[in-house]
Amino acid sequence: MSYNRKVQGGIRKLVLLFVLCSTLSIKAQLLYQPGHFLQPEEVGVEAAGIQTGFIQVPVRMGGPGMTSVTGFHLYLSYNNQKLQFAGVTPGAVTNVAAIPTNGLLSLQYSNIQAPVNCTQPVIVFYLNFTRLATGDVPLTFMPGSQVAGLNSLLPVSFENGMVLQTWQLSLESSPSGAGTLTGGGEYLPGQSASVSAIPSPGYHFVNWTQGGQVISTQPDFDYTMPAQNVSLTANFGVNSYMVQLQANPVAGGSVSGAGAYAFGQTVQVQATPNTGWAFTGWMLDGQLVSTEPSYSFTMPASNMLLWANFEQLFYPLQLTVSPDGAGTVSGSGSYVYNAQVTVQAASNTGWNFTGWTLNGQVVSLSATYSFNMPANGLSLQANFEQILYPLQLVVNPEGAGSVSGSGSYVFNGQVTVQATPGTAYNFMSWNQGSTILSTNPTYSFPMPANALTLTARFSLKTYQIQVSVSNPEHGTAAGGGTFTHGQNVTVSAQANTGYQFIAWTEQGQTVSQEPVYSFTALANRALVAVFQQILVCPQPVSLTLNAVGEQFAFISWVSPSGIDHWDLIWGEAGFDPATSGTLVQGLTQASYTLSGLNQHTAYDVYVRAWCESAYVSDWSGPLQFMTWYVGQDEANIAPKIFPNPASTQITVSLPVLPGNAIAEIYSADGRLLQRYDAIKNPMNLDLSQLSEGVYTLRIRYDSRSGSARFFILRR
Repeated sequence: MSYNRKVQGGIRKLVLLFVLCSTLSIKAQLLYQPGHFLQPEEVGVEAAGIQTGFIQVPVRMGGPGMTSVTGFHLYLSYNNQKLQFAGVTPGAVTNVAAIPTNGLLSLQYSNIQAPVNCTQPVIVFYLNFTRLATGDVPLTFMPGSQVAGLNSLLPVSFENGMVLQTWQLSLESSPSGAGTLTGGGEYLPGQSASVSAIPSPGYHFVNWTQGGQVISTQPDFDYTMPAQNVSLTANFGVNSYMVQLQANPVAGGSVSGAGAYAFGQTVQVQATPNTGWAFTGWMLDGQLVSTEPSYSFTMPASNMLLWANFEQLFYPLQLTVSPDGAGTVSGSGSYVYNAQVTVQAASNTGWNFTGWTLNGQVVSLSATYSFNMPANGLSLQANFEQILYPLQLVVNPEGAGSVSGSGSYVFNGQVTVQATPGTAYNFMSWNQGSTILSTNPTYSFPMPANALTLTARFSLKTYQIQVSVSNPEHGTAAGGGTFTHGQNVTVSAQANTGYQFIAWTEQGQTVSQEPVYSFTALANRALVAVFQQILVCPQPVSLTLNAVGEQFAFISWVSPSGIDHWDLIWGEAGFDPATSGTLVQGLTQASYTLSGLNQHTAYDVYVRAWCESAYVSDWSGPLQFMTWYVGQDEANIAPKIFPNPASTQITVSLPVLPGNAIAEIYSADGRLLQRYDAIKNPMNLDLSQLSEGVYTLRIRYDSRSGSARFFILRR
């Protein structure tokens, strides 16, 4: 049996070898071979001067004839005051039964189903111990130990072993981690240990000390192990290195913190940008190491050059216009600190520049303003004010009317001027010098960028005095024409032979019964000289519908001055006054109101006069009219009229043209003026016989109707 052991990190191993011999004798033998070491299994722990740790002893078996080992029963003695049995670890065999009793260990194994070939020595199992006390401990095979083959016990010899006492050599570096140490471990007393100290980067070796005493100044030396645990310290010194700092560019700022620093020392460097510059980062060997101006780091084991990089700042210059649209500005952008800046403000039409302001404070009254850019963003405001242009209004001729709208206005401001003619005048036009701008008394325009004088031109009103006769065969009339406002007008009527003058009428109303009629021209007038044949009892003339509604109509007529008694008969259109109708007798006024009429119904009216000689005249008439219908028109037959207003003719178109439809034109007072039975679509209607005014065109058939209003203007 041979025993090998290597002690390292507090682990101890004892080897027992079973060796096959040619004799049958059993021999116990202690075997130790210095220099043949085993690797440790576990680090031991020192306590109170006593080594404690895990010890694993390999048990080997081998030799010729041991091809089929099926079991064994071994007895092994040991000092259980120094070693404590800790179990069996399998090797070539498993399930080894181990029973420790007062320093005697019984080991049994049997497996005839799986014989172990031990012709070449193998570790069949391991014995595990922990140390209880210092000192060498013999391991001795006791009588009765035996090994079995397939059929019988095998003749073997046993070699005893011993667990020797070793001592720990511990190596430490000061400061910790300053170097790499080799050579520590467990050694026998008197054994030589080669120790070595290699400094880590940033350190240099100083000496080896034991208990504070220098024992060597060489990093490599041989140390003789005493019979005790020993701790050696390798002492190292710290190297110093240079830190250089450089600003890039130099004008960008300043740096501080350069100098010599010990390896591992905390270094603090500081970069301070100049006005108008910003720090961008610390660079080392072309690599960015920090973006903070204040940079802390641990000194490496080398000299170093740090670059503090700076970049020039561009500050924004914003220009605004107040109020919006009042002008334009130039010069905005980004500028470096202290750069020369020139800004320009230009007024739009209708505005004046008033000054540059910064945060509400005026900094310049000049439209062109130069300054040095400060080290912060800047917002300048170009201020403008609107120009007020005077508007003067003149009346021509003076006193002809009144005007409104004069004053002061901003450029492009909406201006509305109003001209109101006097009683005797008509408005003609708004003029600027000799240029006519508008013929509308209300004139709106945008104010130009200059003072302005407008003239409201008026002209004295003129009126058309029209004279006509009720029948050209009955007489003549004279005196009509064009007259200015306030001018005296005299018209005259001359009856033909066999006829007599009755009255001047206007719109069916008697205005004078004198053949020569004088008045002041204040409006357009249409006068009709009414004549009548000289009869025993003359008929009433000028039957006129003065007003009409849904259920009433007001009728008037004219008779010679000596007649003051009349009869009236009325009925629906087409009635025969000789056989039907409603008779009203004994009227003493030349007018009458019909009541109780049906809406939207055509009626005929006849009137006759009673003379002093008790003669009665023939019936005059019929006067035809239609009462109003205020019900809702049928939209699908409502006429469309073009042009509207019209002068002498209109064109009428209908959405639908019923076969039996008729068209009727009514005056504003409800009188039926024209009727068209055979209407076409479209159709043209002649208005030349109608005077200026408002009229209604009604389309009707059966009980349905549609209407539209139109205007006649001839100015």
